[in-house]
Amino acid sequence: MSEQKNPSLEEKIKATEINAINITGNLVKSIMFKNNISAYIIMVCGAFLFLLRNIWGYLLGVFSIGIALFVLLKVKDHKVMDIYDDAIVMYADDEGKTAAKISFDEIIEWTIQNNASGVDAVMLKLKSGEVIYKNTFQVSKCYDTLMKFISERESRVIQMEKNRQKEFNLKENVKKWFNKLRKK
Repeated sequence: MSEQKNPSLEEKIKATEINAINITGNLVKSIMFKNNISAYIIMVCGAFLFLLRNIWGYLLGVFSIGIALFVLLKVKDHKVMDIYDDAIVMYADDEGKTAAKISFDEIIEWTIQNNASGVDAVMLKLKSGEVIYKNTFQVSKCYDTLMKFISERESRVIQMEKNRQKEFNLKENVKKWFNKLRKK
């Protein structure tokens, strides 16, 4: 089974030079691709494993520190998006030279999706019908920030509202049916 690749930002919406984007709001959060804090925590845990003073402690410590150093030194970090108080600036390339500004008014729905590759993605559905995916390891930071500004458009919130509305309609229909039976 072949894995379907998500279309890039350049294919979905028009990305322009970062200097040409008119940014009006205040910057709230910058979302990067990799999470350096996790790598540092793994490195510290690896150092503590050396304190066990046995072969397994040494092996796991070297392995943990090696993985953390690999992530810190070899995995390229880049800006994925900047979240402002009125819009999102999504970077189209890893160098941060081109980006697209997406107003909160343009977003119909958003969510965090888990990919089989291990990298989570932020998914945005726009009024134009476009769906944009941006991969990042900092999904919790992105989720918390988007919940502050457009929580009512998060997929799970929308689904809960639909389910609540269906439940309400079901109760109303049962009441109508019961009243009809009582009148007879």
